[in-house]
Amino acid sequence: MENQYAIEPNSNTFAVLIGGFVNNGMQNVALALMQEMLRNGYTIHGMLLSSYLSDEDIRKIENMAKDVVNKGEDNVELASMLLGEVKSAEDNISAITGDSAEQESVEHAPVTLDELAGISNKTGAYERQQLNSTNVAGIMQLKSTLESLYLNELHGYNLQVRLENDTYDAALARYREINEKRNDPLLSANTSALRRLSASWLPKLESMIEEEQQRCQVAMEGHSDKDRLKYGRYFVQLDASKMATVTILETLRLNATSNGLHSQSERQNLLNQKASGGVFASTLVTKLSKAIHNEIRFEQMKKRTNRHVFGHRLSLARLATSGKLFNMAVRRAKMREHREHSADLFLDEWGLDTRIRIGSLLVSMLLESARIPERRDGEAEHMVPAFHHKLEFLNGRRHGLVYPSSTLRELFKSDSSSHAVTARHLPMLVPPRPWMTYNSGGYLTRDEPCMRINDGSEQLRLLKHASNEDRLSTVLAGLDALGMTRWAINRPVFEAIRKVWNAGREIAEIPASTYNEPEPVKPADYDENPKARIKHHLETREWMNGRANQHSQRCDCNYKIEIAQAFMNHPMYFPHNMDFRGRAYPIPPHFNHLGNDMCRGLLT
Repeated sequence: MENQYAIEPNSNTFAVLIGGFVNNGMQNVALALMQEMLRNGYTIHGMLLSSYLSDEDIRKIENMAKDVVNKGEDNVELASMLLGEVKSAEDNISAITGDSAEQESVEHAPVTLDELAGISNKTGAYERQQLNSTNVAGIMQLKSTLESLYLNELHGYNLQVRLENDTYDAALARYREINEKRNDPLLSANTSALRRLSASWLPKLESMIEEEQQRCQVAMEGHSDKDRLKYGRYFVQLDASKMATVTILETLRLNATSNGLHSQSERQNLLNQKASGGVFASTLVTKLSKAIHNEIRFEQMKKRTNRHVFGHRLSLARLATSGKLFNMAVRRAKMREHREHSADLFLDEWGLDTRIRIGSLLVSMLLESARIPERRDGEAEHMVPAFHHKLEFLNGRRHGLVYPSSTLRELFKSDSSSHAVTARHLPMLVPPRPWMTYNSGGYLTRDEPCMRINDGSEQLRLLKHASNEDRLSTVLAGLDALGMTRWAINRPVFEAIRKVWNAGREIAEIPASTYNEPEPVKPADYDENPKARIKHHLETREWMNGRANQHSQRCDCNYKIEIAQAFMNHPMYFPHNMDFRGRAYPIPPHFNHLGNDMCRGLLT
């Protein structure tokens, strides 16, 4: 193969071939290839660390080796060596994720969690206290995600992995529960109107996506539809229900925060035209396709990460916590080893045309499927589109904008979706994975670049080149040092904030539970005086904006307090990345030590 195709063999190529032959029942060929691999200087350990072998592949290879040993056939020595490597890797994983390893890491820590938080050991574990909730969709989803932190089922690395894997799956499960129990009065009382409404969009949107995926499959098999061939192979990579959930949540989030998606001049033009509340269609298409692409990449990474790869990641994390990885000679050696064992996974990069096609397709499907009940004066309640698309001129240029209906805008004011964040953006319970390459570090189960980059590929290409040239080792060590810093929640500060929050009073940066500004009164000459009418409209709009802003601030504060209480009995770590100037920032954006005064006061 090397002579015919000019492919240089490595651990990954041998892993692909050996796994393929084992799956096809050709054990003798697989063993011969394994011997060839050893003669070429590659190890069984390196083969097991290949991301091209799944856990099922490794199980079949292990069973093959057991059969060889039990039957006393040729290659017994090789099979025994293979079984020894598999057992050693499994023992390593158990040692890292087990209670003994967790206890060992606590004993070797320079200070205990209680000392960090300034709490006497006599106080014991913190009991969850009652917190008044805004009960908006984002907060309810967050509370569902954080529930595992209050249970004692998992600890340490195992609990961190569960948190990272709980993303859109929780929202999808909740949507399905709502649709199944739609007539249950108890469910209606405990579920927000926006959550019930958005759940009703899921079945039709999911059906439309499934039909399009079937058309894409037909096009790929028959090569008949050239347009679908351009995006079809990407569109079928994600389950229709997951794709529908991402589409709904991202569209609601972007529309709920649409004021943050325009420049100041564009916002002023929108206000002048009485068209506030819309989001540019180009922005919606781009961000939605990016969210879909990220979810596809995450699903592919989960499929291509076996237990041995994960165990290797955890062993690097333990090496970093011991301080040995900050020896630059050791770090460079580990970085070279990591690059050899982890070739690129050939995860598809989407071009601009693909992103626009997929994003536009999903937006058009949602506009068609999303309906909302509306009652006009003197008319019976009927279903109308929840979103509509308009073309408008801004600064002399024509733009497409997507607007929520007036009824949906009213729901946004009482049930914000702007703070709906997945568990991938939460602080970590264990030290972050050390940065070994430009895209290998931080959270345990996903890879992302160490630098915040724009949508273009030039920055990513240059970053990858610098990593391959081993020019990032020093700056990556700095990111690791920041990520290894251990934080805890300051219990006395939290108790003070909790009491103020439950009281509903406005103190410092904690907003009041109700908006106390009186609503503008309609003037007596409202019908006769145009100036008085315009003035009243402006005052009413300002009052409504103030009420919406106060509610949004209350939701943001609720989000931070819920996270603080959930992490009360756990250590906290913030994985870091950097911008193009080399300035380091924590990856969790909503609760970190660089946040507002309340965040900094809660952390110690």
